Amino acid sequence: MDTPKMSRKKRILAISGILLLFAAIGIAYAAVNRYSNNEMISQLEERYGTKFEFLKDTTEKTGDPDDIEYSLTASCPDLPGKEIHASKGQYYYLVSSDYIYQKYGDDAGRAIKDALSATVPDAKIIPMAQNTFSGEEYDAGTSLEDYLAGEKFAVYVLVKGDTDKEKLRTMAVQCSGALKDAGIGNALVTAYACDGAYFDSAAEPSGLIPADESGEIPDDAVIDKAER
Repeated sequence: MDTPKMSRKKRILAISGILLLFAAIGIAYAAVNRYSNNEMISQLEERYGTKFEFLKDTTEKTGDPDDIEYSLTASCPDLPGKEIHASKGQYYYLVSSDYIYQKYGDDAGRAIKDALSATVPDAKIIPMAQNTFSGEEYDAGTSLEDYLAGEKFAVYVLVKGDTDKEKLRTMAVQCSGALKDAGIGNALVTAYACDGAYFDSAAEPSGLIPADESGEIPDDAVIDKAER
């Protein structure tokens, strides 16, 4: 029969064992993460032919050791002041990153706006990237023209005041054609007629922004809209 003293010892030993187990799991998790981070950096350098410097591990612990998506943030001397985000599934070799988006996003946004300047000179243009991450579809030889031709974009064209749907539809078609003429062939154009207050306050981004961060035009600001 255990004495109170022996029971206390057993409890201490059991707690110590649990703590050691958690510590071992944490050490193993950190070691796997370090390996994964090095692997991701190496793959990015091989794909894009430039150097990347690891900044931080952004992998989230899910609690399920069989369902981990490794992710990190890195810097690149080619893109001073910008952070590159990369990720890979636990059982997948291929690394995805937003390097090409970070490299060409500003220029691509300006290219989209320039392509539409003659068609809708009084409109406000919001150019968006439908997906900021990419894999092997781009490499060290990818140019701005390649990115514009191969990527999927969404473009909001905002005009001020009451414009009927047929005019908006024609505007969206004309804008889509102007983008194709400029080598930007995969863009979903939505033309919005907005009330004056919203139009005046709407900000035009200097470059591409992620579509999932742009937000929708508020319903109470939209008079009508048409897509192409």
